[in-house]
Amino acid sequence: KKREIENHNELRETFINADNNFISLKNEKLEYIFANRALRDFYGKDKSQIIGNKDVDLFDGEFALKSEVTDKDVLDKKDIVIYDMEIEDKIYQSTKFPVKLLNGQYGIGAYTRDITEEHNNKYKLREINDRLDKSNALLKGILESSPEVIVFALDNNYRYLSFNKRHKETIKNIWDKEIEIGMDMLEV
Repeated sequence: KKREIENHNELRETFINADNNFISLKNEKLEYIFANRALRDFYGKDKSQIIGNKDVDLFDGEFALKSEVTDKDVLDKKDIVIYDMEIEDKIYQSTKFPVKLLNGQYGIGAYTRDITEEHNNKYKLREINDRLDKSNALLKGILESSPEVIVFALDNNYRYLSFNKRHKETIKNIWDKEIEIGMDMLEV
């Protein structure tokens, strides 16, 4: 039985160490009782240098302080806390959650992943959307102010998707009909 449990624990640790994200478990004193390989590599320390220590013992700066504050928050509220933080040129998202330990106390489980690329892509997409909105507004302004009749777009069923004010006025003057987006052009 003991060998089965040891084998199971070795397999579990191998599986967890295969993850490139940081996975850890801390006790009620905020000391590490488990840190996967990715987290050990992040700290640049081996297992024996991490286990039994707190973040403030291992890492200077905002990361260690924010980690301690959120750890205490998880323990106080007994609830999940998710937060983002910037460390040097990277952005990490950490999910922390309460874990009942064998001694009956609560510790903190954590899963932290690098979201730098995701964050940068969202920022770039937001910039592109802003530029598109400005371009669309400019184009619409130009077309609306044109003295020419312009139908911007029709779908496959000849329904209006867009037209300028001059086209709407022309239809009203010639056929005495009001047109709207989605209306069948052939019914005018």
